Amino acid sequence: MLNHDIMNSSSNPEITGHKFYSDSFSYLIYAYAVLLPLPNNLKSVGLISIGLFWLVITVIWRKDYSFTSIFDYTVYKMLVIYFLLLLLSVFVSSDKQKSFDYIVLNLSIILLPIAVYKKLNEYQIRLTTYFFIISLTILSLIAYYITYADYFHSFAVNYTNLKNLDWAYFCFVLPISVDFHAPYFSLYMCVGLLLLIKELTQATYKHNVTSYFILLLTSLYFIIFIALLSSRTAFIATIFVLTAITAYLLIKRKKYFITISLIVLITITALFLAKSVPYLSEKLSTMAGMEDRLIMWKAALTIFKDNLLFGVGTGDRSATLVDYYQQFNFVTGFENSYNSHNQYLDIAVAMGLPGIVSLISIFLSMIYFSFKKSNYFLLGFILVFAICCITESLLSRQAGVVLFSFISAIFNFSNKEAS
Repeated sequence: MLNHDIMNSSSNPEITGHKFYSDSFSYLIYAYAVLLPLPNNLKSVGLISIGLFWLVITVIWRKDYSFTSIFDYTVYKMLVIYFLLLLLSVFVSSDKQKSFDYIVLNLSIILLPIAVYKKLNEYQIRLTTYFFIISLTILSLIAYYITYADYFHSFAVNYTNLKNLDWAYFCFVLPISVDFHAPYFSLYMCVGLLLLIKELTQATYKHNVTSYFILLLTSLYFIIFIALLSSRTAFIATIFVLTAITAYLLIKRKKYFITISLIVLITITALFLAKSVPYLSEKLSTMAGMEDRLIMWKAALTIFKDNLLFGVGTGDRSATLVDYYQQFNFVTGFENSYNSHNQYLDIAVAMGLPGIVSLISIFLSMIYFSFKKSNYFLLGFILVFAICCITESLLSRQAGVVLFSFISAIFNFSNKEAS
């Protein structure tokens, strides 16, 4: 029967053509997954290529408008509402150019789900995640090498120098070496870790010992690297969410031994790293940087209260915050034009109450969808992302936007085998 199907598909130009288009599209997705963590503008080229490919093949050549059923998804409706509010914010903003720039920055959130809608099977989705993990692993190793080479440039590598290693400097330089802001690099590594644990919980130790231990060792490597990056919010959020979801998932599958092993391993490793990595330990104990954030949050809350209904507009949020920083005599803030370092407050300042309600609705709809589909990786991702939004304005930078749009598109909408 299988041979008969293969013969039919190879002799049918329409089926062969469909397979070619499907494979070509999946290769673009794989390439985009590789480019996503890298510190270059090629990810924009990859995103445009996916959009153009979808436009030509799906709309112009194939005349396939089935993507319109994406509007049946509550998650996508929430994304549409959010994007409509971004468009309306143009009229509130006096700086139209910055408002349009913000719309362009967030464009992938609304368009990528349409482009990938029911275009990938389970195998292709897994390959996509593996390419993303491999890219992250390579980037982290490059960061290690550059930092190591820079640090030991002036003196010999020996036991004494290694023992007296300036961990604060080493950890500080690690993300800078590959031009990746530490909180965002941490978030990407956390997402990679969640994907690894997802694969680990699905792996069968007895059937493939090698794959199981590769996944386990890579997971430990990611945890160590996240600790070295010393981003407190991402580290704490990921450990908490990871432990809770992994325990629930494995207990549900009656894999009690693996559950206990993973929880013990993750907990011990996390506590050990929190104490052993000086830079992380110092940041956790002193809460360094929180004083500045409290000033930024106070300024954002003041603006939000004064502009509750519509906000000040996406184009004016930065200038308005800087003005308030000057009032609070927050020199570092207005000299560097800091955003509010809180995505909820950032949206509240820009779009008022409707904006913040819209953002929270997106997160809640994804949480509901992940429970409904038993997609625990998606649940873990959205919980970690939502928690990290407390200390970073993730959707105000390309690194945050493309990660959110990529993960939400792939795991909410891309599965062609899902009902």
